[in-house]
Amino acid sequence: MKGYLEKRQPKAIMWGKWKSRYCVLKKDKFKYYDSNESITHLGVIDFNKVEASVYLLPDNKNTFKITVNGCTKEFIFRANNSKDASTWVRTIEE
Repeated sequence: MKGYLEKRQPKAIMWGKWKSRYCVLKKDKFKYYDSNESITHLGVIDFNKVEASVYLLPDNKNTFKITVNGCTKEFIFRANNSKDASTWVRTIEE
């Protein structure tokens, strides 16, 4: 699965800064890039190496959170609509 999502900046959670990121979920790895033309990823979550929880935010069904269990690291992404966000969450859970 791949496509553009908006990612909330970790240092700017209180101010709500969002950046467009090209996201790819392939073989238990979730990677995000500046764009679909980028060669180097900006971040990766390897679900084979960490346990994580993923869920839709109750107050905004377009937005989902991935939390790495056992630490305070969390990733917040926003899709264009609730259907797309639900599809990302369901696919990550599988």
